[in-house]
Amino acid sequence: MKKQTYIKLIPFGIAVLLTLISFIQVLMIPSTVNEKGETVNYVVSDSILYASFGLLIVLIFIIQKKEYWKHSFAILLIIAFTPLIQFYNQTFSFGIGFLQLEITALGLLIFHLILNKEPYNDFKKIFEISEETKQKNKKLKSEQFESRINIFEKKFSTKSKTELERIVDENSLIPEAIEAAKRLIKKEWIRATTMAKKHRGFGGELKVQSFDWKPPNQNFDNEKRKLIIKIFTLAKC
Repeated sequence: MKKQTYIKLIPFGIAVLLTLISFIQVLMIPSTVNEKGETVNYVVSDSILYASFGLLIVLIFIIQKKEYWKHSFAILLIIAFTPLIQFYNQTFSFGIGFLQLEITALGLLIFHLILNKEPYNDFKKIFEISEETKQKNKKLKSEQFESRINIFEKKFSTKSKTELERIVDENSLIPEAIEAAKRLIKKEWIRATTMAKKHRGFGGELKVQSFDWKPPNQNFDNEKRKLIIKIFTLAKC
């Protein structure tokens, strides 16, 4: 293994070391005899045994050089937040509301994810919303918003322009209601503008057809006059 690989195994090594210490501490406690004359022997708690079993599985993955040992160990550390497993016979925890966090497991998990980013990135992909889902959610919200606007448009259809403008100016209702009032005002303005244009079109707007006037051809008249005079002269002869 490379040096970098050994560094990545440090959190796992710490967890194994804590578990071994817990085993040794229990084994070193001498047995006692109770008041009934029965011999009392101390045994390792189930939570430490479960942790040992989990660490053994992770160790097998490491020996086989399976990269998902990182994910397995991360899951094991997350489970260690619960009383189900623990790496040491003494626990140190703190609570945030109803949530209890075991400090040893939390510290090892953070240390593990700093050295091995793959589990974090893969878990993030699982819970991350895809772009397609985001677009669908955005479209759904837009459709719901338009649907609510349509409801308010029907509700405000009997209101006057002054009342609609008051709704927009006060800005005290929900956004859908305000948008509905704005749209109704805009529709009224478009309707009024269209009617005004039609009125101007029908209302005798005088359309004068232009035409070009050309003066008579003076040269043509002079030639005609000369021709007539010439005809009369010939006739007299």
